[in-house]
Amino acid sequence: MNDLKKIKQLRCNEDNYKFGLSTLYCWMECILHISYNIDFKEARGNNIILKQNKRKQIQSDLKSQLSITVDIVKQGHGMTNDGNTGRRFFAHPEAVSNIIEVDQKLIERFGNILHVMASGCEIDCDKFERYAYETAELFVHLYSWYNMPPSVHKVLIHGGAIMKKMILPIGCLSEEAQEAGNKVFKAARAHTSRRCSRIVNNEDIMHILISSDSVVNKLRVSKNKKVKDLTAEAESLLINNQNNNQIDNMEIDNEDNCSMELNSDESLMDL
Repeated sequence: MNDLKKIKQLRCNEDNYKFGLSTLYCWMECILHISYNIDFKEARGNNIILKQNKRKQIQSDLKSQLSITVDIVKQGHGMTNDGNTGRRFFAHPEAVSNIIEVDQKLIERFGNILHVMASGCEIDCDKFERYAYETAELFVHLYSWYNMPPSVHKVLIHGGAIMKKMILPIGCLSEEAQEAGNKVFKAARAHTSRRCSRIVNNEDIMHILISSDSVVNKLRVSKNKKVKDLTAEAESLLINNQNNNQIDNMEIDNEDNCSMELNSDESLMDL
């Protein structure tokens, strides 16, 4: 995975591009595992006790300084490494770098790539491909002893090519919607479904999950989604940022003009 020149010469099976990209917390786990092994620079070794001590120290520092809980098993709910934890992790690259002793620039570039993919905006695939490959080169240069995980390799090396094959922006095709629906599924199974048989249990759950249907979903009251501000480096990877800003400004001007016309009409009515 770390021999980038050899990998670039290999032919890719483009049929696998249809599976998309992963935009969740696996990148945070990659950085954490580098930090756990950074003292003895071995991805896998016999230093189990040293690694466990390092892990406990990092977990304690992240919890006390940033209120982030990582790599902790939750009874009946998997682990604490979820999407929200990953977003908070990459939101403080300088503080995280000081705690885990991993290069700050690499953490920032990882965060920029994840935020751009999850933004739902149209991405400049050529710029993204160059930026991702430069990030891969930085990764190999700093931590050549640690094998790049397949999920990270797929984005950094093949991310631009995969995006070119997609009809919609990659952020619209992520698994975040499915992850967000897990709590609805659990609540439906626990509180609004019959338990006399598996058949009726699944029928009741499907009646709740039918709200994801496009026709039914239009009847719901939409809430304003909080859009995270991207860094200047991340915004440079998007298409038509200036045009989008100009369109927003034009819409604001049109609203102001409409309000001025309404006010003038009301003043005429008063006369």
